[in-house]
Amino acid sequence: MLPIRNEVSWSALIKGYTHNGKDHEALSCLEQMRAEGISPNAITFISILKACGNTGAINEGIKIHDEIETRRDLLEKNIVLGTVLVDMYVKCEIFSANSFAGFFLEVGLCILLIWRMEGSRSAQRASCPRCGLLVYINFRTYPIRARS
Repeated sequence: MLPIRNEVSWSALIKGYTHNGKDHEALSCLEQMRAEGISPNAITFISILKACGNTGAINEGIKIHDEIETRRDLLEKNIVLGTVLVDMYVKCEIFSANSFAGFFLEVGLCILLIWRMEGSRSAQRASCPRCGLLVYINFRTYPIRARS
């Protein structure tokens, strides 16, 4: 399937599958990539988290989140990765103000604002009635403060 097998070629293939709505194929490629001993990079994780969100594969998404957490520098250096991670949880309708709070505080203000916007938007669309309440709780519990 791939003449050159490295993180770049696997990531490109996975991204292509996800971009074209072939999310299950993308997830399968990740398994093959790992079986060959190749570690995913930020681009791979972004595509895979999108695939998890699109298919509702929350268990795989949580495993990916755990793996990302072990490689802390990924979230600190890549705001898109953090945004896609939040989006995956939104799409899978997994919400807990407490579980997200620590993540937001670690990742930073940008992710918090994006999550608040997504939660507000979901609440307005009524696709996630709990989102509005969680956004309100989040505002009250974790007010935005300027970083020093």
